[in-house]
Amino acid sequence: MTKKIKHTIAYIILVSWTGIIIYGFANVLWDFLVKPFIEIGIVKSLIFFTLFVGLATVMWLIMSASEKLVKWLLKE
Repeated sequence: MTKKIKHTIAYIILVSWTGIIIYGFANVLWDFLVKPFIEIGIVKSLIFFTLFVGLATVMWLIMSASEKLVKWLLKE
């Protein structure tokens, strides 16, 4: 029973951590990369590029954290 509780807590931590990272990273991207270019007028191509780079970075972070969590869960 304690193993299941540990796993549940680990999954809750992973989900909340991922949500915080995605929200924070999206805020940083919007404030520092997209807003200045909207003011300049170069928007469409840069928004797609920024979203692609941001999505790739977030996916890499999620996969890295998930891999570590899965290894830890399989170890037990």
